Amino acid sequence: MKPGERYLSEPDRWGDQKWIQGDPVPVNVLGWEVTRSTEGDPDSILRTIDELQIIAPPDTFQPQDEITLPDGETWTIEGNPLDSNNGPWWEPGLVIYRGRKVTG
Repeated sequence: MKPGERYLSEPDRWGDQKWIQGDPVPVNVLGWEVTRSTEGDPDSILRTIDELQIIAPPDTFQPQDEITLPDGETWTIEGNPLDSNNGPWWEPGLVIYRGRKVTG
């Protein structure tokens, strides 16, 4: 197992396993920004959902990776990255990852 990789826990008494995040590994990215923040939904008026966009090299993150930004906030990577490297004129060499954080 490499540092930062997720692994399955030992089965509990029902045979279920959970994904556990490995040790954190620092990575370099071009930048990030919070792109959207919504408050409240039908389930909880105290819930806040924040969405993050990270611009980084391909294969930096995997879906469901937990990341921690320098400010200490923890986010979960959602889905596959948006890849703009297939255009007809140029290839930026970077992709966009989407992160999500739910509080409340």
